[in-house]
Amino acid sequence: MKSTAVPDGRADVPARGDVLEAIGRLFGRPLGSEMDVLKLVNAGAPASTSVRIARELGFPTNYIASMQTKRRRLRHSPQRLSADETQQLVGIARVYGLACELFQDEHAARRWLHRPAQFLPGGGPITPSKLATYDSGVRLLEDRIVRTAHGMF
Repeated sequence: MKSTAVPDGRADVPARGDVLEAIGRLFGRPLGSEMDVLKLVNAGAPASTSVRIARELGFPTNYIASMQTKRRRLRHSPQRLSADETQQLVGIARVYGLACELFQDEHAARRWLHRPAQFLPGGGPITPSKLATYDSGVRLLEDRIVRTAHGMF
């Protein structure tokens, strides 16, 4: 995965294409643009994708939808996740891709996803993986990762 150089010599920032590559790898399909991501979300990912991504990233398999819901969908193949559930998975995958770029190490990125930290003023510690299940949490984490890459803590 590549990074883009920052003109003033500060730390490299993850390249947008590399994050799409990471999302695509987790979903098992190439994604060349945000339009491809939008098409994926609108179509809904196969229900089995949620279980596979959860296992790969170390999440409980019921993180996005209950296992009962997934079992029902998997029995009636080829059931798909809803657009909202797929969007949650994309958010987690996006944050994971950015973290991989920041840390330059997939294992470190996975550890970071599960390490509680103080992200919300006045709130208790929360894991990035939990924040990433919300659209606003994904944006907050994207901003935090980019700021860290730029050395702005």
